Amino acid sequence: MTASSPHSRRASPVTGPDGTVYSSHRAAARALGVHAKTIRWHLDRYGDLSMLGMLYVRCVWRGREYPTMTALSKASGIGVPTIIYHLATHGNLDRLGLGQKGRKGNLSKSRPVRIGSTEWPSRAALAGDIGVHPATVSRWLNGAASRDAADRLMVAAMEKSAGINREVSP
Repeated sequence: MTASSPHSRRASPVTGPDGTVYSSHRAAARALGVHAKTIRWHLDRYGDLSMLGMLYVRCVWRGREYPTMTALSKASGIGVPTIIYHLATHGNLDRLGLGQKGRKGNLSKSRPVRIGSTEWPSRAALAGDIGVHPATVSRWLNGAASRDAADRLMVAAMEKSAGINREVSP
């Protein structure tokens, strides 16, 4: 058995989260009330046992105390990993839940389209007005269409601004 083998670490001393030294993984598991595989997982993942039992830490959020992170998660609708992230990154839960409402304002990527003197808020609005699919308008505006298609778009836009309603063929 080599020194890097996972089985060789079982008999080595283990330091608990409170600084207590245990003679083995099994002794630490018995004393801390968890399975020996949990001890090995924490040692492999984090290198120590400081994160052991972290889900059972009392949390104070918005002036209210919760007995565990799971209880806070159920009460707030925020996932446990998000709570862990806030505690690990900021050390408190002051910022937790601030972004739940989403950003304000127009989040779409629509930009105004101007043809001649007429302006539409988006390509989709232009497409709806002249009676073609939005992809057709995008193709015409991006220059991938023939000169004839661009001319049809210009005619349709001018007819729209003049108040003439007629369907355009793609």
